[in-house]
Amino acid sequence: MGNGPRGAIGDAKEGAYTYNPDGSITGPSGGRLTSTGKRDDSGNEIYKRDSGGYYVIDDNGVQRTTNSPNEHGNTLGNQPTEIYQKYDAEGNYLKTGISQNANTRYTDAEIDGGRIRVIGERPRNKAVQIERNITERHPGPDNKESWAGKRDPSHPKYDPNYIPPHIKNNTDD
Repeated sequence: MGNGPRGAIGDAKEGAYTYNPDGSITGPSGGRLTSTGKRDDSGNEIYKRDSGGYYVIDDNGVQRTTNSPNEHGNTLGNQPTEIYQKYDAEGNYLKTGISQNANTRYTDAEIDGGRIRVIGERPRNKAVQIERNITERHPGPDNKESWAGKRDPSHPKYDPNYIPPHIKNNTDD
């Protein structure tokens, strides 16, 4: 990041950026930037503004918008993901789903006296496959996915000709 902890950033005018004791930086317009501790593909340090958004500071001292360096919860990566089942207050099964934290996924009003039961934890890229398999075969009334019930002969959306994408993509046409 520029010329060190006390110098100018890139070609920005000396004093345009102020280094604060807590490690944050105050920009030319008074906005505060905090390092995320991560770098973009070009090696630039990524900062987050207190007002929101992520930025790098280029060699000219200009802030350039960039994407969040943090893996989003819905990214199909290796982040830990819980597979859960949701039940109503009478114990009726409502749905199978996945979440980074199933017990904070719903508000108390959404649970409405029911409960969440975590049935497993896998990396997200595996958890989505398990969730889909369960939802295709044993959907609850709150599983609204287009594939819910496709492989369940007792379900109104049952399709005897349905081939799941992971199988369809592995067959020779």
